[in-house]
Amino acid sequence: MGGGVADRRAETHLWLLLEETLAAAVGAGGAGAGRIERARQARRNYGYVARALAASGLVAPAVADALVHELDDALALRGLADVSSFAGRPFPVDAAAAPATVTAGGPEVWLEAEIERHLELLAAMNPGERPGAGEEALRILSGPVRGLLAAGAGDACAALMAQLAASLAAAGFDIGPVVTEPLAARPEWVRFLHDRPAANDGDQPVTEVGGPREPLGALGGRQVVLRRLAWSSTHIDVIVALGAPRAGQERELAAGLAVRALDDRGRLHLGLLPSVPFAGESVVHLRPGIDAPVASLQLRITAGGECVTAAIAL
Repeated sequence: MGGGVADRRAETHLWLLLEETLAAAVGAGGAGAGRIERARQARRNYGYVARALAASGLVAPAVADALVHELDDALALRGLADVSSFAGRPFPVDAAAAPATVTAGGPEVWLEAEIERHLELLAAMNPGERPGAGEEALRILSGPVRGLLAAGAGDACAALMAQLAASLAAAGFDIGPVVTEPLAARPEWVRFLHDRPAANDGDQPVTEVGGPREPLGALGGRQVVLRRLAWSSTHIDVIVALGAPRAGQERELAAGLAVRALDDRGRLHLGLLPSVPFAGESVVHLRPGIDAPVASLQLRITAGGECVTAAIAL
């Protein structure tokens, strides 16, 4: 396993979770098709945890991928997955021997961006019609959070989950048997869920402003430059340029970029760039737009466990 304490804990957690997932899949009863579907869902959940620990910098990506393939092989051998999913790949011993690249605060950075990705999905739902969506979001996120805590990520991740639960409850969603501290809700999260911003329709005229031309910082070894902002009443377009990746880091931003802006009225604007090109400018569409005078935005761009920030005057 890896050289650092955090990545040894994280990898150990993935091995133990692999055994638990396999035991549950093998022991599940019911008809063949239903049993296979439950095994498929268990595999998706396991992959989510593995990707979270890799993105947070707690496990080497090669190790996380290898463990997902180990589970695929085990399920295929037991008839719980298509035989074509069996690859029989050797475990990457060299990658496992090297420590993962841990960024200070990386688990909390990843988790906050992932929570806000779920908020984007929940904003499309009416809590009066789908109150259980809040409890389901907490359940989905609980798997990666257990892995982060097992790796010693500290109390910050637990605090973020408590804030999420309180925010969901304040927005009218059911949260199940979750104990939260009073006043733990994040006002910008609650407002985003209450506003239920519509998707960008692309028809509104936009106002543009330039951004700082110097790099905001590096993500995955690539320099990030804010070129400009453009907005209407329905959306904000964040136009960024990324430098070429350093040798050996071509896959670091494979999961894309999460972008959030908080305006000086306390309103949250969220968006995601699913894939990051190797060259040229990219546009991330945030919602909602700007429909009243705003003097500044606090911008944050996140990739895995890293983020860069900027204060933008409008």
